[in-house]
Amino acid sequence: EFSLLTYRSWVLISSSLGISVDNICMYTVTNTITTIIETNKRDGLNLEQWNITHNNKTTLEELMTCIGEMKDPQKATAVSSWIVNRLPRGADKVLASHGYLRMADVWNQMDASNKESKVGLNIAQKTKDQLETEQVLCQYNLAVKPYLDLVEQHQPLELICKLYEDPSILERNRVAAGEYADINQAVKEIARINRLNHAQLKYDLLDKWLPVSCSNPSNQTLADFTLDLNPGSSLESAEEDPDAVNLLRCIYLLQDGSTDGIWYLLKCAGLEDPMVSTVHKLRALKCLLSVSDEDKVMEHTGKSFKELTVNLKNLLFISRMEKLNMPFNGDSFMNCNKENLVEGIWRTCKHSTEGIILVRDLCAEFNVWNNSTCNAILTQMIKYAMMKELERTLVMISNHPKIWNSPQLINSWNTLLLSPFSTLLPPVSETDESRCRDILSLIHHCPTAMDLDLERIAEECLKADLGHLVVILMPYLTQERRNKIHERVLNQISQSELTAKLAGLQGRGFPLLTSSNNSTNQLGTSPAL
Repeated sequence: EFSLLTYRSWVLISSSLGISVDNICMYTVTNTITTIIETNKRDGLNLEQWNITHNNKTTLEELMTCIGEMKDPQKATAVSSWIVNRLPRGADKVLASHGYLRMADVWNQMDASNKESKVGLNIAQKTKDQLETEQVLCQYNLAVKPYLDLVEQHQPLELICKLYEDPSILERNRVAAGEYADINQAVKEIARINRLNHAQLKYDLLDKWLPVSCSNPSNQTLADFTLDLNPGSSLESAEEDPDAVNLLRCIYLLQDGSTDGIWYLLKCAGLEDPMVSTVHKLRALKCLLSVSDEDKVMEHTGKSFKELTVNLKNLLFISRMEKLNMPFNGDSFMNCNKENLVEGIWRTCKHSTEGIILVRDLCAEFNVWNNSTCNAILTQMIKYAMMKELERTLVMISNHPKIWNSPQLINSWNTLLLSPFSTLLPPVSETDESRCRDILSLIHHCPTAMDLDLERIAEECLKADLGHLVVILMPYLTQERRNKIHERVLNQISQSELTAKLAGLQGRGFPLLTSSNNSTNQLGTSPAL
């Protein structure tokens, strides 16, 4: 007899019938919720899955109005709690929790001295917060067990910290076009729901992640530091470096480009406080250039991106010199004679890999190359088996003709080109072959390739059963040597196999030209063979 359509009529005659209004409303609620549950079962509603949209919004709102007619706020609160517990997980349950909280608040206001009312209000608040937080996680496709466990434990602060450690923050730097959860917006809503100061949380995390856990600027050489301000290009190294991961998190935190975020970074980058390290300033400036556009930077600093990029590079060099116990500030570094600086660092730091790389980068950035310095750098890199840096250095100096006559240049190129063969034994793995192929392709950067020990390099290719890679060297060999190597290669593998391998090289971008048939060129893929 008691339903949302009839309960008001029953309330009007309740005193005549001797039935309390509270009982009429309670029966109305019980009957209506029972009908909802039966309908859900009949319609096959998945009770285990969170339903983002409302199924019974109007009905629940009318039920809240009905409960508001009750005279006893404690009973009204109990009925509201009963509704929340009976409804399936989803938006309807969240809506019901809002009504539950309102009734608990009314009860607490009417009976403020009652400890039970305070406990009831706290439970209602917690229930509403948890359900609304779970709703946000579901809306943003973040409803996974570790986060749901923190919701159940009612730890919103820990939840926010964990969300900013979500693997997708790194992944979106690898594949920008992917579909990723908007963690920033989810956190903003979770903070609002749980009455947390979102801005304060953001800056607490920045204070935690922007400084480095331990200064290690040697990982950022000028060769790596190309000002690609989308950090995805260095993601592999970032995954191994907690400080690099934290920098990516800071950049994501500030992607809204808010004015207060820009001021925070400017403050960090410009602090003269000795407790703020140069690396800290460097990271703040890199964040700034990553999250802000040039107009905003100009508006707040009066400087262009180009000027800030210069500051960024200077801070990078200063931080690396600090690691070598050579303190500089911005002005002293800008005004010092760079040739004298290079000489000073070389005298004291030439026996450390960090010092060698720093001198190389200073020479490259400020164009203070000379034969003596170049020769010394190459010699030390070979001595300490710094093959990756040797590769970068040789490519760098290929653009500086004035040092091409360095006595160490030919020896360094020979060392680099032979380096991947030193530990090879057939059969060679695809990884090892790829490394050999990549190193040999660098020969095109060598300004004096004709003077290299090409016969020895070709011999190493043949020993490793990689005769097809010799084609990379062919443009620099004499016709007589080409013919001899051609014969040795065909003694090692068949004509058809060689043709297939050369086609594979061509598919990887190696220019293998076709030519007419002749006695020394029967492959139809390379004039050298």
